[in-house]
Amino acid sequence: MCYLQICTICCNIIAMNILLVVSHLRRGGPVDVVYNICRNLIKTTNVSILTLRKEGNNSKIADFRDLGISVTQLNLSYLTCEIFKSIVTRKISRLITDKKIDIVHCHGYHPVIACARLQNVKKITTLHNRANEDYINSFGPIIGRYMLWRYLGALKSFDANVAVSSSAITLYQTQGVPNVINVNNGINTSIYSIADSNKRNEIRNRLGLPLSGQIIISSGRIEPEKRCEALVSWFTSYVSDLNIYLVVLGDGSRLESCKKITSQDTRVLYTGRVSNVYEYLQCADYYISNSKSEGMSMAVCEGIGCGLTPILSNIPSHRDVAEYIGGYLFDNVDKINIKEAMAHKHTPQELHNYIRDNFSIDTMSEGYYNIYKCLINE
Repeated sequence: MCYLQICTICCNIIAMNILLVVSHLRRGGPVDVVYNICRNLIKTTNVSILTLRKEGNNSKIADFRDLGISVTQLNLSYLTCEIFKSIVTRKISRLITDKKIDIVHCHGYHPVIACARLQNVKKITTLHNRANEDYINSFGPIIGRYMLWRYLGALKSFDANVAVSSSAITLYQTQGVPNVINVNNGINTSIYSIADSNKRNEIRNRLGLPLSGQIIISSGRIEPEKRCEALVSWFTSYVSDLNIYLVVLGDGSRLESCKKITSQDTRVLYTGRVSNVYEYLQCADYYISNSKSEGMSMAVCEGIGCGLTPILSNIPSHRDVAEYIGGYLFDNVDKINIKEAMAHKHTPQELHNYIRDNFSIDTMSEGYYNIYKCLINE
């Protein structure tokens, strides 16, 4: 199939109607990917969004509508999406007919399950996670394996399955998934960029962070799979230097547990969820993640894009990003050698340039646009 070849596609703009199907638009890495696809491709394609479930308090739906993106909401319950698949499929099929959709682009478990049996439309999905790990970790061995079986079976009906990291290609191919191609996730490297020393100090002062000393930072959901409790416990127990600080961005179900662990350590700072993540990154020195599983971590790319030296758990998606820039990888957070981890092997500008050249939203959007064109031309 042509989209599996190195792109030798003509540069002519093709009129296409693309429907992106998601479970919801709550803020997070996968929704950021959808947003960046929309923002870049709305100039050349007719893009619209369908959400299956009700939006929560942390929805990004207004941001999409500000772009001029049409968002249709089914407002279904989780139970309806899980059990009454045929009902969801019929609703999607009617919308496809009404909007004259050429390509359906799914993001997430329920969209894939619901769209698997759609006929007379090209189908693509983005494999945001490592399903064999995430479903079992999140739902337990019985339900998790059942979900994995349904998901992998549904993927066989798709015309293109996009892995967001190079290691994920092999993972899904070995599980029998066809038509797997790699498009790296991308970030906005104009925002996630390097601040000069004066700007760094200004940001630290404004955010109430120490002007002197080294700052290690983590960001994202504070959930069990991120292993944040082990991370903050390591910092409190093994990092004795009083001029090294740990800043934890984000919230989640394990936030209060983390705070209890570090209640006596004033060097650990928690911000909760913030809208200006890039500013915190720009005034830090190192980015750390102890995640157990990732598809392709947008947060890690954002940290490196701001020139931060990465200190990362040794999992495939982290290796995909960090191995080529000499990032510090650890198998066990308690075994981190802090002096080795904080040894700079590349300048901040070199780190930023690496992300700009390999993980930018422009590169990502071009990859998806080329796949869309190939599918239309088949």
